[in-house]
Amino acid sequence: MEQKGKKPRSITPVTVAQTVYLTAMHFGRNSLVSHARACSFGFLFSFIPILTMVAVVLIRILHASPETVSKILIFAQEIGPYFNVQEVVDGLLTVKSLTFFEIIVGLFIFWITRGFFLSIFKGMETIFHTKQRRQPFFTQVLIVIIEMVIIVVIAAIIFALIIMQTIVQIPLLSSIAAKISPILNFLSRYHINSLPNVLLFVVITILYKIGAESKPPFKLCLTSALLCDTIFWFFRQVLHTVVNFTNYNIIYGVLAKLMVTMLDVFIFFVLFFIFAQFILIYQFFDEMLLGELYLLPKKDSDKLTAVLRRGLFIRPDFLIARDVNMIHLKKGDTIYKSGEKGTNAYYIVSGMVTETRPDVTKNHERGDFFGEVSCLLQSNRTGTAICDTDVEIVRIDGSTFQTLVEQNSAVARKALGQISSYFSEVYGRTDDFAV
Repeated sequence: MEQKGKKPRSITPVTVAQTVYLTAMHFGRNSLVSHARACSFGFLFSFIPILTMVAVVLIRILHASPETVSKILIFAQEIGPYFNVQEVVDGLLTVKSLTFFEIIVGLFIFWITRGFFLSIFKGMETIFHTKQRRQPFFTQVLIVIIEMVIIVVIAAIIFALIIMQTIVQIPLLSSIAAKISPILNFLSRYHINSLPNVLLFVVITILYKIGAESKPPFKLCLTSALLCDTIFWFFRQVLHTVVNFTNYNIIYGVLAKLMVTMLDVFIFFVLFFIFAQFILIYQFFDEMLLGELYLLPKKDSDKLTAVLRRGLFIRPDFLIARDVNMIHLKKGDTIYKSGEKGTNAYYIVSGMVTETRPDVTKNHERGDFFGEVSCLLQSNRTGTAICDTDVEIVRIDGSTFQTLVEQNSAVARKALGQISSYFSEVYGRTDDFAV
C-alpha cells in the first residue's frame, strides 16, 4: 500500500558531501593529476603563441592601436621575463606582406598551441567517457575550432576594453569624465587587473561547454567556470601573500619566476579538471548515487573506509528530496508477492522488511537492496516481501537498474554474485556444476 508522497525537501549538507566525495573519488580514479601536469607543461609552450595570435588579431584584423595593445597585453606580470610584448607588436607592424617562410612559422605556432588543447581534450575524454568516442579527425577539427574561438573571444574582449577607454576620451564626454575621474581611474585599474580572470573565465566556460561530451547546460558550465576561476584567484592571493618568494629568487635566480608560474598553472589545471569532473557528477548524480547505494558496505564491516562510506551514503537525501520514487508503507503492508512480475528493485531508507521464499527467509534493514535479481532476470518473484515496521523505500525501475549494471562494473559484479546466490538457493548446488 503506497501512501501519498511527502513534499520535496531542499538539498541538504549530506548531498553536498556526497557530491564532493564522488568528485574526489572519480578525480583520483581517472588520474586527472597526470592530465593536469601534462596540460601545465603544454601551457608553458603555448601561452606565448596564444598571446602572439591575439596580438595579430587585434592589430592586423581589428586595427587596434599598437600602443594600447602593448599596454593591455602586459597585464600579467608573470609573462614579463618570457614575452616582450613591445617587440612582438613592432614586428607585426613591420610585416607588410607574408612570405612563405612566415606562413610556415605561423602554422608551426598554431600547431604548438593545438597540442596544448589536445592535452586538455584527452583529460576531458577521460572524464566524459562515453560509448561512442569522437573520431580522431573530428577531435582535431574541433580543437582547431575551439582554439580559433578562444583567440577571437580574447581579442574581442580586449578590443571592447580599448573601445571603452577611447569613448571616455571623446571631447564631448571629457567634462563628465573629469568630474568622475577618480571613479574612472579606479574602474580602469580594476578592469586591467581583473582582465586575466575575466579572460580565464570565458576560456574555461567555452572548454566546459564544447569539450564535455555529456552536453552539460550552459548555466552549469558557467557556474563551474566561475567557481574554478574564483578559487584559483583566491589560491594565488593567499600563496603570493603568505609565501616569501624573495628566498626563492636568491636560491634559484631567474628560474624562481618560472617555478612559481609552473605551480600556479598546475594548480589551475587541477582545479579545472576537478570542476570538469564535478559537471559530470552533477549531471548523472542520480545514477552514481544509486550505484553507491547498491555497493553500500554492510553494517558489520570494520574497515574505516567502509564505515565512512556507509555513514555518508546510507541516507540518499537527494532522492528523498525529489520524492519521485519514494514509497511510504505501514507495518504489515506487502511490497510484492510471490508470482508477481519482477519489474523493480528496492532500497530501504528506513525500517525493516522480511522477504520469504520457500525454505529461505531474509531480513532486510536500513541500507539494504532487495528484489534486484527478479528485476534483472525479468522473471516472476519467488518470494513475498512484507514490512516489519513502517518503512521508507526508494523504488528503482528495471530499465534504470539495468542501465546502472551496464555502466558500472562494480555494480555488475555484485549483481552477478547476487544472481549466483539466488540460483544456489532456489536450485541448490551440484558437484558437476555450481550455480
